[in-house]
Amino acid sequence: MNGQGPELAINPGLVIQRQPIAGGQDCLVIDDFLADPDAAVAWAAQHTQDFVAPERSYPGRLLPIDEAAARPLHEFVRSRLSREFGFLRGDLDLYTQYSIATLQPADFSWIQALPHSDPQTAPGRANYAALLYLFHDPALGGTGFTIQFGSFADRANAIKLASEIKKTYPAVRIDSELVNYREVFRVRYGQYATREEAQSAGETMARELDERYTVMPVTRAADE
Repeated sequence: MNGQGPELAINPGLVIQRQPIAGGQDCLVIDDFLADPDAAVAWAAQHTQDFVAPERSYPGRLLPIDEAAARPLHEFVRSRLSREFGFLRGDLDLYTQYSIATLQPADFSWIQALPHSDPQTAPGRANYAALLYLFHDPALGGTGFTIQFGSFADRANAIKLASEIKKTYPAVRIDSELVNYREVFRVRYGQYATREEAQSAGETMARELDERYTVMPVTRAADE
């Protein structure tokens, strides 16, 4: 497979959002990542016969990406992501591959259904994963955007703000999330496919409500 596959060039207009998750850690959500994602999908579709099922527990088939094709990805990790995560300034081993998840959940073996983490490659080293989803079907889910009017440690304060907004926008909601092992209550409205749609709606709502807002990335569930 050496020398095959399109170069995975990075889109200079990509959008990066930092999302806090449990344990005081952050997850970066990057939208519009590749300059030409369709070329990557088309090439993979033409070479499905080269994908192989690994002996380990991945529920599908894999195909390693040629080093030359993956070079822009690796350069992005070493340069841009090192600003976000200090550990990327050290010695790195990078491994990149295409994957096709073909096994249905009902057909998982016990080890595939068991939450786990990969073992360390050496003492003092850590493993990190970055997933790039390449699909066009909104029914499969992905990253969406919502309008957020406030974030509170006290649920009563979130309810108070939501009650005021509900007088004009009845569909306002309160999302509960864990941040540093503590529950945080976020007053939000809507689910939008693009940042621009959420921004436009937020501007209108802010004028009507006299409230500040931010546009936040959220995981869009399948068929939503």
